[in-house]
Amino acid sequence: MPRASLRDLYGAELRGLRNAERQLAVVLSQMARSATAPMLRQTLANHGRHAGFHARRLEWMCEGLHVSMEAKRCAGMDGLIGEVRDLLMGDYSGDVLDAGLTASAFRITQYKIVSYATAHARALQLGFPGQAALLENVRTEETKAYETLGMVARALSDSEVIAVATPPAERRREEGEVEPEDRPSIRRDELAVALPNTPSARSGPTEGARERYSTPSRFRNQPRLR
Repeated sequence: MPRASLRDLYGAELRGLRNAERQLAVVLSQMARSATAPMLRQTLANHGRHAGFHARRLEWMCEGLHVSMEAKRCAGMDGLIGEVRDLLMGDYSGDVLDAGLTASAFRITQYKIVSYATAHARALQLGFPGQAALLENVRTEETKAYETLGMVARALSDSEVIAVATPPAERRREEGEVEPEDRPSIRRDELAVALPNTPSARSGPTEGARERYSTPSRFRNQPRLR
């Protein structure tokens, strides 16, 4: 029996990503319906819609490579989704549930960023620049989604999620980082530009917020969740 090639490995990675995105299209919608904060609900719903688009794009890529479309479970995403289902079946509600959903969304997005970066490198190695460009586009979208989640968490004053991602106070002082209370806050009108369909967006962002987000690098200078 011939050994599997690097191209076979790449095809298996694409099929695994496709399975992950198809699962996420459903699970992120469930997370959005369970969230209580409108900003978090919309962010999760948008992410779920994008997952459906990504799944179809990956299917076309597999067809272009003449890769078998036989379903391949993504074990890594299965574990993350299992955690989400345990959370939704628990006795959590309100701000506590939102904190758990935000943390789960962070873990899912981080997994996708690494997975797409790996597939992108593999496509370049195999000489598929067109597919590599598509995979890099998705990785960029996921990076922006991660940053938007950070903005939402800060705007909601989600202390539990911030505590998980922030180093201890002693380490922050040693590294010369500012304390959380000294960090600039995210204004709701600025968040409305990143999430244009939120209720706060109906009155429109301020001129300063429009200028701040007028280029593709709009998230670069925003305070990030640590």
